[in-house]
Amino acid sequence: MAGPSLAQLDAKLAALPSSGAYLLFKADWCPDCVRSTQAVRDAVAAAGAQLLELDVGAPTAWKTPTHPLRTDPRFQLGGVPTLVFWSSGLAAAKLGRELERAPTAAAAAQVAAAFVKQTAAA
Repeated sequence: MAGPSLAQLDAKLAALPSSGAYLLFKADWCPDCVRSTQAVRDAVAAAGAQLLELDVGAPTAWKTPTHPLRTDPRFQLGGVPTLVFWSSGLAAAKLGRELERAPTAAAAAQVAAAFVKQTAAA
């Protein structure tokens, strides 16, 4: 896994505010991620929230069923990009397929903004 190890990830998660923050699992090689990353950044910033961006690594590693982020019960990632609302040490909500399938950056912005609005109000 490129990016932080699970131990490093645990330390980063522990440093997040218990009131909630967002985790964006993405990859630079993923066109859906490239299309939606700025939309997610903008939506989270507009809510005044914190965003932690996490790279899932190379395609060959990510596409194996045993990738640590796929098997970690906290995340159960099926694809990227995935946006997680992390609150009180738990994945309180997850946005995956809708963000992944957004056909344009504008559509990704709408999906991300709606998710952030919904979760920030919770």
